[in-house]
Amino acid sequence: MMRFGSKVSLACSLVLLSAPACSDDGDGPGAAESGEGSATSGDVGGTSDTPEPTTSGAEGSGGETDESSSGGAPQGPHPSGPDNAIDPSVAGPYPVGVTTIEFVDPTREGGRPLVTEIWYPATDDAIGMDTVTYEIPDIFRPDALEILGNDLTSQLVTDAVRDAPMRSDDGPYPVVFFSHGSGGMRMQSTYYTVDMASHGYVVVSPDHIGNTLSDLIVTGDFVTEDLLASLGNRPQDLSFIREELELLEPSDPLAALMDFERVGVTGHSFGALTSLRWMAQGGDVDAVVAQTPVGMELAWVGISAPLADFTTPIQLQVAGNDLTLPPPEHADTVWDAATEPRARMTLADAGHFTFSDMCSLDPADITIIEMFGVSDALDDGCLDTNTDPEVAGAAIRHFGIGFFNVYLRGSTPTLDLLTQEAGQALAGDILEWEAEL
Repeated sequence: MMRFGSKVSLACSLVLLSAPACSDDGDGPGAAESGEGSATSGDVGGTSDTPEPTTSGAEGSGGETDESSSGGAPQGPHPSGPDNAIDPSVAGPYPVGVTTIEFVDPTREGGRPLVTEIWYPATDDAIGMDTVTYEIPDIFRPDALEILGNDLTSQLVTDAVRDAPMRSDDGPYPVVFFSHGSGGMRMQSTYYTVDMASHGYVVVSPDHIGNTLSDLIVTGDFVTEDLLASLGNRPQDLSFIREELELLEPSDPLAALMDFERVGVTGHSFGALTSLRWMAQGGDVDAVVAQTPVGMELAWVGISAPLADFTTPIQLQVAGNDLTLPPPEHADTVWDAATEPRARMTLADAGHFTFSDMCSLDPADITIIEMFGVSDALDDGCLDTNTDPEVAGAAIRHFGIGFFNVYLRGSTPTLDLLTQEAGQALAGDILEWEAEL
């Protein structure tokens, strides 16, 4: 594996969770085969100082630091645990660091590159340091930028500090894998992944090469063959990365940070499908949060055991006004197939891309990207009639991070925060919470 000491691309990744990715059937293989990689370190700095991941077809590592400072006022000295519960809708007690590693699986495609963003609890030294802003050259590969041109100007500012010192106290921390949507990217949901790390998690989010935003721009569309390949590749990507992380030398600070006895998985759209399939194919996870999931007709292709046979806690997060994956044909079928412990959070006015950073991008940039085959994101989650992104983000974090706090951090007191009343305090009557836990 290869490590990069710079910021990685972001935001536009959301643009791609498009409907075609969820319209075909296919079978996916089970657990990944393992392989070995090597690691090299890059220098911390801006885009000009950052080595390009030239060994990979995945998005490069880059980005610039923002003049804003990392971390706001912490909630308190400790994250949620068996004896306490802190508000999961806002940033937790820890500053957040971010690093980028490229894993290469030698057993697939002559070497399958998996550029991966990892957010983690940082030491208090990170407070006041410059934070990561993802720029357009970070969001797209050079071949995609050649097609798009130079008119895009969007930025995505985060509260994470590039390669900040890793926190050693209170650890090791539970590990949560995040899987982006079809035509998305590893940094598509920083409103969620960065704050999750601040609550005491190591969050691991790879680019699923062949199914990223840059891949979509370059190919013009994902044909059925591409999507079926992704259906099988994505769970294998997560398994391979997990294996590689578990093989890190004990002297590696990242190795000391991760507790693989407590593992969760979460994802958006095709990433929600990936999360459920990985669980069913032996991913050995303790909790799943699936956002705007694909329906069971595709999600369960090739899996013989019914979803009801699995006792892993599952939470669905549903966009009531999802035009890409309408709930009656998709999320509702997953809910009906699941059994206790299960939960469902619905935002009635949310669209498909409300569950991403997409709506924070410049609308003019989204319009340009849509010209190249990307789904109509502006009309599916980013309209004035959809849930406000700040409101939606708080609700998504509250129930998503709170769910992991219960099942990965053993925070029974957090159950008292996961209620209809708490949801309505955040989002009003558009939010519905159902739980059989």
